[in-house]
Amino acid sequence: MSATLSVNGQEMTMDRLIATIQKYGGKNVALPQVPPNNIYAFLPTGTLVDNTGGTDVSSLIKTAHDAAQAAGWRTMWFPVGTYYAPTLSAVADVIFVGPGVLTGAYRKFVFPEGTRPSELLYGDVCSSHRRRFDQAVAAATPSQPAVIVLMGDSTTEAGSCIDILGRQENIIRRRLRETYGAQADNIVVLNYGIGGTTWGTANSNPMPSGFSVHTWQTDLTKPWTYFVINPMVNGVIMSPDLVIFNFGQNDTSNFDLTQMQGVVATVLGGSAKRFGLPPDLWFQTPYAPSLMCGLAQATMAGQEGRDYVAGYTRTYAQKYGYGLIDVGRTAAVARDGFDIRTTRFTQFFSQQNVSLPFTFPKQVWDFDFDFRVPGNSATDLWAYGSVVVQLSSKAGNVAILEADSATGFLAVTVMAATGIVSVPRTVTTQPVNYVGMPLGFSARGGQISVRAGGYNGNFWTERHGGLFTPSITMSLGAPPAQVSMTACEGIPIFSVPFLLDSEQFGAVTPGAQIPNTLLPDGGNSINHQEAIGMETVTGRTYNATKFG
Repeated sequence: MSATLSVNGQEMTMDRLIATIQKYGGKNVALPQVPPNNIYAFLPTGTLVDNTGGTDVSSLIKTAHDAAQAAGWRTMWFPVGTYYAPTLSAVADVIFVGPGVLTGAYRKFVFPEGTRPSELLYGDVCSSHRRRFDQAVAAATPSQPAVIVLMGDSTTEAGSCIDILGRQENIIRRRLRETYGAQADNIVVLNYGIGGTTWGTANSNPMPSGFSVHTWQTDLTKPWTYFVINPMVNGVIMSPDLVIFNFGQNDTSNFDLTQMQGVVATVLGGSAKRFGLPPDLWFQTPYAPSLMCGLAQATMAGQEGRDYVAGYTRTYAQKYGYGLIDVGRTAAVARDGFDIRTTRFTQFFSQQNVSLPFTFPKQVWDFDFDFRVPGNSATDLWAYGSVVVQLSSKAGNVAILEADSATGFLAVTVMAATGIVSVPRTVTTQPVNYVGMPLGFSARGGQISVRAGGYNGNFWTERHGGLFTPSITMSLGAPPAQVSMTACEGIPIFSVPFLLDSEQFGAVTPGAQIPNTLLPDGGNSINHQEAIGMETVTGRTYNATKFG
């Protein structure tokens, strides 16, 4: 039998009782120890935070966060309970820990005590991504060096604003020195980044006016790609052995993959071959900008826009066999505490008699579903066309499952976007015309799996990143037969963050901004990393990259 104490209409839980008594000076009361960084320590005396999940406590958590940051705390402890905070924002300078659960918040979590620390992330570069570069390094001399060209936006051009040695090209040079020793002196790294640009800018001919002009741009009537293809080294035009692309900070949801494909085709087709090979290509994913700056970048759309491009960049490189410098992944692990490339499926929906089309009831990164159609599958399913599965928020980024009319077997086609084929139509060996058709599908990163009967096919494809709501539709309308549906969400593997927003982008007043202002350790408080951020995020990723 238990009693419940109610104060001002709210249940007084043990945690609240302890916090209240201690705030009013009950130091001699024999109570369990409460961490000094308890959320209540940063709120006015007597404040009670609803931990039932029934009230929006966003403003209270924000107040406590700012007070904890001002007091020099790196973490803030949440007692047992559920804290509903659907409008919570600008709270990335204190890590939340404890037994409490935070719901409704975007990109912010309470990490349970005992959550594992983050692991070292390994680079996605192997010998097949360095075919020309390896040979160029082996043959390099002072007069015929191996050449690396960096092409990207301001996160390539500027990197860290203050620390010259912390800029991207110098992070790479240090990595080359560690790998090749003295031979690294015969490797040239050219930073051809231009601030404020996108893949569309890179695909312009000539380069649009209004952007910064650099000493390497010796002829402004020529496109940007001309200089990437024909880099100047000591007054001599050479050809790149390795090109590293880094766009996405400015592309976001406006990203046009045809523009990206155009740049790639130009660089591959226009560069002089060496050892019978075009230059090696590596792709760097963008990181999400500051959550504290108070600008559009700090919104869900601003964050997801960078994840959107990072997802496509990542899966494009994986599908076509290019090197991948996954800075976006490292940044999410470092600041947000989740690894988007390591997800586990957890069932969250299972129901009989579901009608198609079906839309997932929640936003996810990765997903899995199974459904079974009763009766004769050819009549109850395929007579209504093909099954179309949305793979991301990009229009036309879909998987199409259909019955091949010539063979009666299942056929699979995957589109990267409307009108752009990723996986050409593939006819499987699985018959579709039998009773009780079971069909399963999963999408995890750039790999999709199609399950039907005894068939299990895996395909690498391009997928745009970010949260979205998958849908399953029939191309010719909804079939009358209802299905049994089971759906799973891809939950990222969580680890305790080790980087605060202010450390990544530069310290600012909580929730404020200093647009494009040079801060003491570099960074601009928005999307240019300061020295700690460059070394911890970009530097850490390059340190895991296999240059040799």
